Amino acid sequence: MNNILIPEKNSFLLKKYHTSSKLLIPLLATSYLAHKCNLEIPDKTLATLNVLNFGYHSYVSTSCIVTDYVKPRMLSNIVRTSSLGLHGLAVSGFIYTILSNNLKK
Repeated sequence: MNNILIPEKNSFLLKKYHTSSKLLIPLLATSYLAHKCNLEIPDKTLATLNVLNFGYHSYVSTSCIVTDYVKPRMLSNIVRTSSLGLHGLAVSGFIYTILSNNLKK
C-alpha cells in the first residue's frame, strides 16, 4: 500500500513517472493532430492514453509536493489518500466521457 501512496520512494514507479513526463507533449501533439485531421481510429485511443498519462504524472507530482511540504505523518496520509482518490475519480470520469461517445466531432 505504501508504494501506491508514496510512489516517489519506489524506483519502478519513479522510472515510469520520468517516462510519462517525456511523453506528455508528444502524445498531446499527436492527439491534437489526429483530431484535427479527422483520424477516427486512434482518436479515442490517443485521448485515453493522454488522460492516463496526465493523471499518473499529476498524481506522482502531487505526491512529491506532499513529501516536501506536508510534514505531520497523519496529515500526510490523509492528503495522500485524498489525492489518490481524487486523481482516480478524475481519470475514470474522463475515460468514461471519452469511451461513451460524448466527444464532439
